[in-house]
Amino acid sequence: TRDRLSKREIGKEERIQLISELEALHTFSGIINRTRRRDIGEFTIRKPETVEIKFTPEQKQLHDEILDTQEQVFKSLHGDMNVKFFMTTIRRQVSSCLGGLVPLLEDILTRRLQELSSDEMIATEEGSLEKAIDKIEASINSILEKARTLNEHDPKLDELRKVLAKKQEHGNNKVIIFSSFRHTLAYLHEHLLADGLRVGLVHGDIPDVDRIVIRKRFKLDRSDEDALDILLFSEVGCEGLDYQFCDCIINYDIQWNPMKIEQRIGRIDRMGQESESIAIFNFVTPGTIDADIYNRCLLRIGVFNSALGGSEEILGKITREIRNIADNFSVNEEERASKLEQLADNEIRKMKEEEDLEEKQAELFG
Repeated sequence: TRDRLSKREIGKEERIQLISELEALHTFSGIINRTRRRDIGEFTIRKPETVEIKFTPEQKQLHDEILDTQEQVFKSLHGDMNVKFFMTTIRRQVSSCLGGLVPLLEDILTRRLQELSSDEMIATEEGSLEKAIDKIEASINSILEKARTLNEHDPKLDELRKVLAKKQEHGNNKVIIFSSFRHTLAYLHEHLLADGLRVGLVHGDIPDVDRIVIRKRFKLDRSDEDALDILLFSEVGCEGLDYQFCDCIINYDIQWNPMKIEQRIGRIDRMGQESESIAIFNFVTPGTIDADIYNRCLLRIGVFNSALGGSEEILGKITREIRNIADNFSVNEEERASKLEQLADNEIRKMKEEEDLEEKQAELFG
């Protein structure tokens, strides 16, 4: 071990092994025996970029009507979590992709509300869950009619096309696009294929065997006629395979969970990444709940700039608090923004304290 330590240069993998061996020598090795990413060093430089895309006036009107409807539904439900989940999904989908909203609403009307209606009825102060469902169904039908007649011009999709076109001019033209929603992925897949781009789609229902084939095609050189240049991913779809030959991801919508953001970025920011830096494009629409969470909280805790280490417990709490703030209709937009900033301030302080404690622990054990 001394001979290995005396070497002027030590590779990253050997360094990890040496750290493990040295930690095993001290008395508390059974308690403190965890390799942290800060021990290894950052693999690459992360270069996040915020891409702001404003709604068209027609899109803004539809967005606001959906939020008004959701607020009324939330106030009438008195805590029924199943229906709240449906309405929150609609609101997040609006921030993600208005073009993909129609199939989502149709799915909720034809399948999800029927499933909910068949469950055991839960009484509320104003009547039954069944009455609440009838009210929601009428509201969604009204929104659905407006969504069907929405102008097809989509500024967010146009901005995506610009980013992709610029990336295709680079030597490494591979791009991974993330969305939390199947309907958004389907919408993007349809339009990008129509643009003549070589696009693959991976989500939770794609079999593992097919995912491996798609990954192999994505890794092929662009000169190969069977190659894919762009991959569309859901959170579940990206698990299990690494893509360190790609150096660009696009978050088409913003995850509220910082750990899931890290999982997205971690598909390419890992050992073996061939580029010195990776590009992270975050698409955000001002005036949406996603934009508030992104600007007031997620950017400030630094999740896009570097790995947040062993702060899983803190990040889990942040996720819960974000959802509590987002679903609190007793506060206005200004108050919600203030609460998100307070949350970021408190948790940044806690993460800094944890880092300081770990550094002192490292000094204590040499």
